[in-house]
Amino acid sequence: MRGYEEPDHGSDCFAPTSDNTNVGALVALAAAKRWKFRTFDVKSAFTEARIHKPLFIRPPIAMNVPTGYCLRLDKTLYGLRIAALLFYLHLREILHSMGFWPSMASNLIFHRKRDGVTEIINLYVDDLCGIAPSDEHPDKLFKELRSHINLQQGSDSNYVGLESCPRRMAS
Repeated sequence: MRGYEEPDHGSDCFAPTSDNTNVGALVALAAAKRWKFRTFDVKSAFTEARIHKPLFIRPPIAMNVPTGYCLRLDKTLYGLRIAALLFYLHLREILHSMGFWPSMASNLIFHRKRDGVTEIINLYVDDLCGIAPSDEHPDKLFKELRSHINLQQGSDSNYVGLESCPRRMAS
C-alpha cells in the first residue's frame, strides 16, 4: 500500500504537535526554577505503535513472496498517514501507566507528582523533554521510560532548537 492508497481517516490521521509556546514555556520554567532538563529521542518511533485495524501492504520485491500474497502490518511504518497519531496514542498510554496526566493547557505536556517531586514531560513528535528539580529525577525518568519504549538520551540543555541556560541574577 502506498500512503495515498490508505483508507481516508479524515482528521483522525493527524497527531498533535507541540508548538513553540509549549516548548518555550517548558524551557523557561526549567531555567527559572533551575530545574534539571533532559531530552529523550524515541528510536524508530513510528514502528513502536500497534495497528488495531487490519492493514495490508504489497511485499517488497526482495522478499520473494508468491504472487497474490500480501503482508498484514502489526505495527505502523514510516510513511503511513496514521503512524504519527498511533505513536502519540501509544506514548500517551505509556505515560498514563507511569502516573503522568496531560496538563489542562496542552495534551502534549504531561506531569506527575511522585514522592513529593513534580516531573514534567513535553512531547514533540518523537522527541521528549523531561524537567524536574534535581539531576537524579530526569535520569530515573529516562530509565523508567526506556523500560517501555526504545529511547536514546539527548541533550541536557537543548530541545528542538531552544536552549536552557540558567544564569545568576544580579543582586
